Amino acid sequence: MTEPNGTVELSEAVRSRRTVLAGGGMACLAMILAACGGETETPGGTTTGTTGAAPGTTGGEATPGETGTDAPGGDADVLAKVSEVPAGGGKVVGNVMLVKLAGGTIKAYDVRCTHQLTPVKTPVNGQMRCPNHQSLFKAEDGSVIEGPATVALRTVDVKVEGENVVRA
Repeated sequence: MTEPNGTVELSEAVRSRRTVLAGGGMACLAMILAACGGETETPGGTTTGTTGAAPGTTGGEATPGETGTDAPGGDADVLAKVSEVPAGGGKVVGNVMLVKLAGGTIKAYDVRCTHQLTPVKTPVNGQMRCPNHQSLFKAEDGSVIEGPATVALRTVDVKVEGENVVRA
């Protein structure tokens, strides 16, 4: 309906629809911004952030027998026993993939494929495959062997304390 001053009055239904659409758009924008925050891809294809290694460190690697200091009070975040991670294979604990390489070195990665966040499978013949679009990663360093993923798996800092693999 047109008002005497030339403006158009919107019906209650139109105003409600616009409010819902605007609110939905804002919610989508918030989710996109949250998904993009916290991690930064660096020129070498490595990622730093809440699950990545600190810049300048190798991160994500532990050798049996290696010790370190726990947080005050000894409350280390135990992920698994070393014996639970099969040689040449891996074990998923939450969003962490623990991998035991030749020589007993344990590496840890964020289990989510960097293409679309689908959990990758445990290593077979030194390679981890994403079942969604078949991206393939090296177990020894998380690098991409075959895409569509273009970024390596993010490392998770771990260490071996006694018989346990713990977050570093």
